[in-house]
Amino acid sequence: MDCHIKGQALVYIIYLVYIIYRSARRCKRKVAEAHISNDLHEQLLSKDHTSFWRTWKNKVSSKRLDAEVVDGYTQPADIANAFAVNFGNACTPNSISSNDNLKAEFETRLSHYCPDTSGKFISVELVDKCLSVMKLGKAAGIDSIETEHLRYAHPRLSVLLSVVFNCMMLHGRVLSMFGVGVVVPLIKGQHLDKCMADN
Repeated sequence: MDCHIKGQALVYIIYLVYIIYRSARRCKRKVAEAHISNDLHEQLLSKDHTSFWRTWKNKVSSKRLDAEVVDGYTQPADIANAFAVNFGNACTPNSISSNDNLKAEFETRLSHYCPDTSGKFISVELVDKCLSVMKLGKAAGIDSIETEHLRYAHPRLSVLLSVVFNCMMLHGRVLSMFGVGVVVPLIKGQHLDKCMADN
C-alpha cells in the first residue's frame, strides 16, 4: 500500500514537472515571437525591406525543399519542359468552336476599330504618379527590372516612358517584350505532391 502511494506521488510529481515544462516552453515561445515581432516592426518603420524579409524568412518561414523529380524527370531542362506543357495545356481553349466564335467576333470588332487619339495622351505626371504607387519588393520580370529601379530612377525616365506609351497608342503597336513574362510554379497547399507538375 505504501509503495502504491509513493508511485502515485511520483506520477503526480512527473505530471507537475511536465506542466511546468510546457508552461516554460509556451512562455519562451511568446517571448521569442514578441522579439521577432519587435524586430519586424522596427525594420518596417525604418523601411529596411531587406532586413525585414531576411528576418521573416529566418524566423517565420519553414525551410522549403525543392523536388528533385517532377513527373519522372530529373534534369532541369526536362522539368522546365514538363511545366511548359502543363501551363500550355492550361492556356488552351476548353471548346474549339466557342474559341473560333470568340476569335471571329474579336477580329470583326478589330476591323471596325478606329482609335481616337485626338487629345488623349499619357502625360509625364500620370506616368510619375503610377510609378510612385507601385508596390516595392516585388520580383523582377524577364528583363531583371524591379519596381525599385523604376521608382528611384532619374525623373527623366517618366518622360521617356511617357513618350514610349504615347507612341504605342499612336501607332497601335506594343513592344514584343511586353508580352513576355516569367511563370513561377507555386504549390498551393502543404500536402500536395511536389513531384507532380499539375500541383
